[in-house]
Amino acid sequence: MIIPKSKALQPLVGYQRSASAVLIAMDRMRDEQLLPDVNFTFVIKFEECHEHTAVGAAIELITVHKVDVIVGPPCNAPAESVGIITGFHDVINNLWGPTTNAKLSDLPRFPTVATVTGNSLSLGLAVFAIMDEYMWTELAFIYTSSDRCNYMGIDLETAVKLHENLVSITYKQEVNVDTSSISKALQRIRSRARSPAPRPIWQDTKSPSDGRDKEAVEALKYALFVETDNSGRLPLTKEKFSAEVLSRMSEWPFYCSEQECPNTPALTAATYAGHLYDTMYLYAIALNKTIQENDGMNLTHSGARILMNAVGEFDGKWNLMNFLQICML
Repeated sequence: MIIPKSKALQPLVGYQRSASAVLIAMDRMRDEQLLPDVNFTFVIKFEECHEHTAVGAAIELITVHKVDVIVGPPCNAPAESVGIITGFHDVINNLWGPTTNAKLSDLPRFPTVATVTGNSLSLGLAVFAIMDEYMWTELAFIYTSSDRCNYMGIDLETAVKLHENLVSITYKQEVNVDTSSISKALQRIRSRARSPAPRPIWQDTKSPSDGRDKEAVEALKYALFVETDNSGRLPLTKEKFSAEVLSRMSEWPFYCSEQECPNTPALTAATYAGHLYDTMYLYAIALNKTIQENDGMNLTHSGARILMNAVGEFDGKWNLMNFLQICML
């Protein structure tokens, strides 16, 4: 596992508040009899989203520790560099966290990289599909200088080029992460790009209106909405998962002290801890299927073959995870 531990990154992907998510995933693996005869040994290397450190850690994990899988790093630039190394050594590389760089989906270049994070090019294409539906043609993009935002900006501009006959970026600005800077940027955007506000469900969107909005409000007081996702359970589920992540950092193989990994009500699990759970479970599914297809042969060190089986659908920690058949374009 390659993971950061600095104070700045703890709330997002920090070791102290996310690493034990793999243990919760392993509980599920055991309950479902995934890899029942496989024993796991963890080797943990720390890097603070720094490419050179991550590359050194990956080389050591592969050549010295002879690992079968590398989980992480959960940052774009290091993930790209480590993905090249794991591809050369045919070691499966399971990513998590805000690794949104669309380049990581390039199968010929990254033949062993599996990720549970949607890339920002796909997000951009989805945004433009919505814009096309509503015939919006102008887009404003504000961002910070963080790793995630830089890659998202690059991918968004790539998506614009694919839709340049429909959409144009009319405003683009890098801002500081503070309320004043963002407020000023939003004020400038108002005259340049559309910023639609959500409309209450009871309001008639047609023109002219039927004038019966008040009646609709009264009717909706007795309406029942059936949802197909689990968002209604999320607050309680997240609270329970967060508490378990923090409490299990003291267990094998981490044995993290109370001083380094405090377990207090004031703290919550890292934002992307659920992603770490998902990527561990995805690895188990893929490896289990690979072993079954090859009559129980030990193929733990066949990254490209394992990646081909990292497909299908399963209930992730927060969402339904759906991985399409991997193909080379």
